[in-house]
Amino acid sequence: MLCACLGCRQSYCWRNTAYPGVRLDSSSPSSQVVSREVPNVTEEELRNNLQQLQTLIPDLKPGPTSKYADLVRVAARLDKAAEILLILREEFPYLNVSRLAAAWPQLLLTDPEGLAADVKETKAVLGTCGPAVFRELLEEFPHLLVPSNATALMNNIARLFDFNGTCEDEEGELGRARGMKILETQPFLARPAVPLRSQTRGERDPEYLADTIRAEM
Repeated sequence: MLCACLGCRQSYCWRNTAYPGVRLDSSSPSSQVVSREVPNVTEEELRNNLQQLQTLIPDLKPGPTSKYADLVRVAARLDKAAEILLILREEFPYLNVSRLAAAWPQLLLTDPEGLAADVKETKAVLGTCGPAVFRELLEEFPHLLVPSNATALMNNIARLFDFNGTCEDEEGELGRARGMKILETQPFLARPAVPLRSQTRGERDPEYLADTIRAEM
């Protein structure tokens, strides 16, 4: 069946999916990506999965954090995505997991067992800051669910305040603990210190981080 879109002659296009802009014809980039990664998923299954995905995660839409190919990847692995959501809901009942997944859709492509282990490690690093702050951090920076990112955040905060947080000894642990106390009362300090992939200069330049945090305060 041809689409009724003006000028469209593809058997499947965005009107056949739950997400405007997602084409599922065999020549579309999204379908080509999935055919390489998950060759056993048909176009019909993808269309049905995309519809279910929209119901399952209503906040997940194409935008700055979610490319069309990301949506199709998640839809092709819908069972795994549902399992990831169950883990998140069990571990973080106070979080809007739909919003969390929408902010970082790659999370839905991770290994469920690996995620469960990562969540435990992240809770050990950031959980002592209190439920309200922990929730605020994860909602704004979901990639802190990666333990190395959570540790890097605390190291950066400790370094900003000259707490020697990167030392792998008792002094370093004390520095991170002092940094956590600051984060409990001033969670906005996470913004200039969080290890964003685009914040490479900040990760390697303490003076730049210090200038940024002074501007925030």
